[in-house]
This record gives sequence, structure tokens and C-alpha cells, in this order.
Amino acid sequence: MLFVVLTYAFSWGIWGGGYLLLSDDTPFVPIVFLGVFGPAVAAAVTVRAAGGDIREWLHSILSWRVASRWYLAALLVPILVYGVAAISLSLFGASFRIENLGRGVAIFISGLPTATLISGGNEEFGWRGFLLPHLQQQYDALSASLIIGIVWAGWHLPVYILPLGLTNGPFYLFAPFIILFSILFTWLYNSTGGSIVVVMLLHGSMNSAIGIYAGVLSVDTVSETVLWATRPIGVICVTALVVVFGYEALSDQAANVESELVTNSQHNETD
Repeated sequence: MLFVVLTYAFSWGIWGGGYLLLSDDTPFVPIVFLGVFGPAVAAAVTVRAAGGDIREWLHSILSWRVASRWYLAALLVPILVYGVAAISLSLFGASFRIENLGRGVAIFISGLPTATLISGGNEEFGWRGFLLPHLQQQYDALSASLIIGIVWAGWHLPVYILPLGLTNGPFYLFAPFIILFSILFTWLYNSTGGSIVVVMLLHGSMNSAIGIYAGVLSVDTVSETVLWATRPIGVICVTALVVVFGYEALSDQAANVESELVTNSQHNETD
């Protein structure tokens, strides 16, 4: 698929080229952030190459008129998942520095806008804004989620292989985490009628929420440890989603109807 090839070529080219061309004294974080725009750029190019209008495509996916509970879910679900993981770790010897909780919350709040718009959430223009609806034309929602999860995880590989200074634990822990949570992203996307805005917030919260526990857990490698603990919790969460909402749609159909009513009502008020 053209989108996947362009995504990998853009991001891997920037990450690999940056590593080869820049000196050891040059900060690599801006290079990493630039490469993160690969899925969005590839989606726009693919839409245009197929004869589509980029403005119309953006208008179709940037729907923000959804019920407030979906915004709360996008914001709070990663915090709760990581929180359960942190509590579980306490059962295996990890202790908490509760006095650092305020600092962790401040890290989360301050990092959320960047994580949503620049260093994570912006990927969603490609993964869920373009690839997911195309895959769901051929596959059920669960299969489409797993395909995206594998592509999404593999796309991160150079960040782990090259010493770019930005990783979240070892890749063999990160990849299953990403594949699992791709199912959660599909559920939120489908249940909101395809709102990339809400999914971007979920992505940003997922990337930032680890900061809440970074100063609270008394372990040497917080990211790696939390990823270990999060995997079984992720399995439980996505299994529940599949059982309750079905593998074919992974969608709260009632929420879709409600979302359409809200949108139509707001349109009528505007007219």
C-alpha cells in the first residue's frame, strides 16, 4: 500500500538521515519529532495521489462534535490503565513516593499538548484518519486494528535501534503494547463516528500519562516496568471491548446515533 511505503520512507529517512548526518553533540529530539509526521504526510500525499481533495478529507476526519464523555475517556483511560499497572507493581515490591504525585501530574498536564499535537497525536491523521477506514472496507474492525498495530509498532523500530535518545522501554515490550492498544483506538474512533480529534487526545494522554508515575514509582526503569505490568491489563481491556461491542464493528452504535443527533442539532442552530 502506497500509504505504508510513504510513511516508512518519510519517517525512517528522516530518523536514519538525521543520525548519519548530525554530530553527537546535536540534539536528536527535534529530528524524532519531525519524523513523527510521517503518517500524516503520507496520508495527505496518498489522498491527493488518488485524486481526492485534502481539505475535504481533513474536514471529514476532524469532527470534534461528540459527547463530552468520549473526551473524558480519551483523557482518563491511559491514566487509569497505567494506574492499575502501578498499583499492581506495588504488590511485587515497588514502593510509591506519594509526595511526588503532584510533580507527576504537572508533568502530565504540561506534556499533554505537545504529545497530542506534535509527538504522537499527529500520527492519527494517518493511522486512524486514513488507514483504518480503508482497512475496515475489507476487514472486520478487530483484524484492521491488528494490522494497524503491527504496522504502527514496526514503524517505531528505528527509534529503538538508533541512539536517538527517545524510547519507551525495549521494543519487545513496546510492540505488544502498541498492537493491543490499537484495538482500543479503533473502538474509540468507531464509537465517535470517526473523530480523529478524540483519538489524538487518547494518543497524547497515552504518551503523557507515564509522566505521572515516573517520579512516584521507586523502580530504576519506569517505562519498562510499567510496560510489563500494562500488557496483562491491556489484554483484559481489549478482550472486554471485543466481547461487549463485537469484533466486527468494535463500536458503541448507540453513541454513533447520539453523535449524529448532536452534530445535526448544532448544524441546525448554526443555519
